[in-house]
Amino acid sequence: GRLTASAVAKAAADEGLSVLVCGAFGPDRDISHEDEQRRRGGTGYLRHCVDFAAAVGSSLVSGPMYAPTGQARLLDAGARAAQWARATDSLAQVAEHARAANVRLAVEPLNRFETDLVNTVEQGVRLCADVGADNVGLLLDTFHMNIEEKSLPAAITAARPRVFHFQAS
Repeated sequence: GRLTASAVAKAAADEGLSVLVCGAFGPDRDISHEDEQRRRGGTGYLRHCVDFAAAVGSSLVSGPMYAPTGQARLLDAGARAAQWARATDSLAQVAEHARAANVRLAVEPLNRFETDLVNTVEQGVRLCADVGADNVGLLLDTFHMNIEEKSLPAAITAARPRVFHFQAS
């Protein structure tokens, strides 16, 4: 059977735990894709994650929601800018849905071997600014930061107003 929000909420309550939702983003959940139907698949999945988060009492949905994982392409500047615009537009749409559910979106930058769109904290901060919604912030993960950042303290300081969740590895 499928995992239900009520089952998760009950299990967490029974054990005195809280729940945080992290999405899984493959090719069929690509909010930055050229094809509108593929983008709709991604935004629909993210809306489902938001609804699930609200139902289990999670304050956020996290993960590398801007593009599928496992994608490392060398796009030219124009193609990269178009992908970025599609990602920010899609995230802005989902952010409105999340705001209504009192859920925040925590975007996770991943290292260059796992994604080709948002690798650094600086890029993550810029993505959040371009989305333009105060309920869109960052999940910082030291595993990825150790690969991509010159200085972890400087990156964390630069992201401070936008950090919604932190993972230490």
